[in-house]
Amino acid sequence: MDNASQVRKITDDDLEAFTTIVANAYPSSKLNSEEARQRFIQRSKDVENERTVEYYGLFRSGQLLGGMRLFDFTMKLHSTKVATGGVGLVAVDLQHKKEKVARDMIAYFLQHYRERGAPMAALYPFRPDFYQNMGFGYGTKISSYLVKPADLPGSGERSRVRFLSLDDQASVASCYQRYLEQTNGLFERKKFEILALFASPESRVIGYFDPNGGQPNLSAYAIFSYRQPEPANFALTELVIRELIYETPEALLGLLAFLRSQSDQINRIIFHLQEDNFHFLLADPRNGTLPLVPHVFHETNSQGVGIMYRVLGTPGIFGKVLADHNFNEQTLRVEFEVVDNFLALNNGPFVVNFEQGQPRPATADRPAEVKIKLNIANFSSLITGAVGFEDLYRYGLVEVSEPRLVERLNRLFWFARKPLCLTGF
Repeated sequence: MDNASQVRKITDDDLEAFTTIVANAYPSSKLNSEEARQRFIQRSKDVENERTVEYYGLFRSGQLLGGMRLFDFTMKLHSTKVATGGVGLVAVDLQHKKEKVARDMIAYFLQHYRERGAPMAALYPFRPDFYQNMGFGYGTKISSYLVKPADLPGSGERSRVRFLSLDDQASVASCYQRYLEQTNGLFERKKFEILALFASPESRVIGYFDPNGGQPNLSAYAIFSYRQPEPANFALTELVIRELIYETPEALLGLLAFLRSQSDQINRIIFHLQEDNFHFLLADPRNGTLPLVPHVFHETNSQGVGIMYRVLGTPGIFGKVLADHNFNEQTLRVEFEVVDNFLALNNGPFVVNFEQGQPRPATADRPAEVKIKLNIANFSSLITGAVGFEDLYRYGLVEVSEPRLVERLNRLFWFARKPLCLTGF
């Protein structure tokens, strides 16, 4: 970080200046009126009171040049749960662009969570290349599927679906937590985050209830809103699914059968999902785009990169964080050289001895069977399960001293699920 920079917590006295920076950096925030500005300031104070969100600013010569919001998360990483630092609302004064303000703030953010012992960091990038250069690796892409309701399966028990309200918040929280235990990458949610699911007057929440010994149990829910794609045509309505949680195939099919029954009112349903294979469920997977992808491929969905992850301590990710994770019963002695141009402590080789899938401390009496070299961004994507080892090798993004062992390395780093993230920050 620049020696002239100081990063500290933003106080109430700094909030007016920070609000101006945010208003200019994010015009979509619509902080154009005094009333909107005061609402933003009050929300900022309220959010900090949750004790999991803090605002920090970068100052030079006493002047606030930029700010950010830091989040304390707990992420399910494969078979364990890890403290994860999140950063959002990174905003820089327009008069001080290209002066490394954002870079210095991110450097502070990473050091802040390293000192707290968090092994992982995450963010949503305004520019993926900017953050990849600072060591953040891509997570799972999100897909948008535009589906005609009649193309959804109708075999599920839609009679078990009903609208949910705040009275169901405990059931929603339990359903989400059980889903988290089955998956990889989700962040644990606190009570205020569950309440926020019901906060928007435009949102609707539906749930599927499994009979469980006579006591119905919420085993799936979906959050959606309506939109008018053509304001001049009031009869043309689309439904946008922004969160879909399901524990069983039966629960998913029940929700989809309910959505299918809306075909008389809904023209298209837009599913925003981190699932590449959702089109297998559809009677017609095409999304209505007319031009074909050569030779003869029909567009089923659009995709985008978003959430990015970063490992904050390379040897410790095996020695502490994933010490109890089974790396697919593989026995292999691997030397890692992770190149990190932003956190120098991550540089330098280290050896991990995998014994029947269990990472063990390496001893100096035996050399590594294979040496691999890759940058911290791709290492982070590999560790979270967002990309496979063989793909990195095929793309020339990892160097391997013994190419004959690529298949074993691919099995070593094969994870059943890619990381999901449903938390916006």
